[in-house]
Amino acid sequence: MKQGLIARVGDKLPDINIIFLGLTIVVIVASFFLAGVHHFSAVAPVEVKNLFSIEGMGWAIQNLQTNFITFSPLALTLVAVIGTGVAEKTGLFGALIKKVGIAVPGKILIPMVVFLGVMSSLASDVGYIILVPLAGVLFAGLNKNPVLGMLAAFAGVSAGFGANLFPTPGDAILGGMTFDAMSNAGIVGDFGLVTMNLYFMIASTFLLTLVGWFVTVKFIAPKFVDRPYVIPEDIKDDEAGKLSDIEKKGLKNAGIALILFLLAVLIIYIFGYFKFYVGANGDVVSTFFSNASNVAGGLKAAKPVNLVLDYLIIFMVVAFLLPGYVYGVTTGKIKTSKDYIQYTIDGFKTNASVILVAFFAGNFIAFFNYSGIGNLIASTGADLLQSSGLSEQPILLLIVFIFLAAFINLFMGSASAKWALLAPIFIPLLYNANPNITPDIIQAAYRVADSSTNIISPLMTYMPIVVVFVQRFDKKFNIGTMIEMMYKYSIGFLIPWIILFVVFYVFNIPFGF
Repeated sequence: MKQGLIARVGDKLPDINIIFLGLTIVVIVASFFLAGVHHFSAVAPVEVKNLFSIEGMGWAIQNLQTNFITFSPLALTLVAVIGTGVAEKTGLFGALIKKVGIAVPGKILIPMVVFLGVMSSLASDVGYIILVPLAGVLFAGLNKNPVLGMLAAFAGVSAGFGANLFPTPGDAILGGMTFDAMSNAGIVGDFGLVTMNLYFMIASTFLLTLVGWFVTVKFIAPKFVDRPYVIPEDIKDDEAGKLSDIEKKGLKNAGIALILFLLAVLIIYIFGYFKFYVGANGDVVSTFFSNASNVAGGLKAAKPVNLVLDYLIIFMVVAFLLPGYVYGVTTGKIKTSKDYIQYTIDGFKTNASVILVAFFAGNFIAFFNYSGIGNLIASTGADLLQSSGLSEQPILLLIVFIFLAAFINLFMGSASAKWALLAPIFIPLLYNANPNITPDIIQAAYRVADSSTNIISPLMTYMPIVVVFVQRFDKKFNIGTMIEMMYKYSIGFLIPWIILFVVFYVFNIPFGF
């Protein structure tokens, strides 16, 4: 594979953990020079905190452990390993590789993986931890480079946070922030909190699937034609393309176990929806035999809880753990409870590198956020947009906002944290510049910007975790290679997505309801 400039530079970089340590030092030095209150003409002042000061160093030392423990991908990954580790170590994934090679037409695998990635936003961040590694297994089953599948899945999952066929948990978070910003600015809008962008999201789902498919085939796959890779021993098949009788029986029993479990989940989903309420004090009250409104009224700040949607990661873990255990018992890989525990421990050993990268990456992101440098970049951009003189050209103003937000996204990884900062600034700013730019349209524009450049930002929390996943198949793969590959997806998503956005706006197609 002929490497581009970014990948060649990346090959000369040290280990990913050392890279994040170096970036942390850069943030500390930058905060020293940028420290103080910065004033703007269009937005509120922003303070940058000096991490090189006594107070800054004190905060850093006190929070090193907290930054590591609260790094969101860490807990999600470790919990997922309880399920995926057993499925992998018992040989279920290896058998699945053979089964995929026999049963799945190779032509549909790429669009299927991208589509599932887009749809995975229904489960919040679970797609990064579950789908990306699974895509590697599926591609290996067709004798394709598993890294290719993981990159396509990563692109789909990241883009999926701006698209879906259904409302997602993220829609409620973004919508809530949009309504808060509207309320504070005295703006009234006639659209739903979670459905204001639904029509645009549905159209975007099909667009992004097609674009992701095209980019993978035309620009990414050729780079992996001759690139070597390895299949880890844990999931390697002994006889490529052939399933033994015991493996067939194991897959059959594992499939039955999975189907029964999914039926149980469906029952829990149906009968559990709005059947449980959590009060302000944390008490959980079932309304299965009670009137929901009366129970809710008796609880201070009660909110409905859906056990499946709100705790989906637990169900995902069992969805791998149960078939993996059944497969292991059927094939004789699990004879006692000690075997099961050992497979779980082996799964944690395989993912030990995730724990190390979580320490360095988690602290880098926390240091950057604490310094306020990201807020400084966002506010500087808002000031420039205010002075752009584009108020009479709303579509141009929106396009400039998309590119600006996409650039800011490189320095602020969390979609919700970023919108919490940008919504109070840009919703009144753009609406006051031109009343035709309503908050629902601004939020749709933000979705395009946020999802398109996630995959090329080191500050995106799951970037280092995905790199570690990929390195199981390709030891030479590094963060430089990742950015070299993913910027093609980033551009490929951003330009057609902007065109779709313009079509919606120019032809007055409702973005949602």
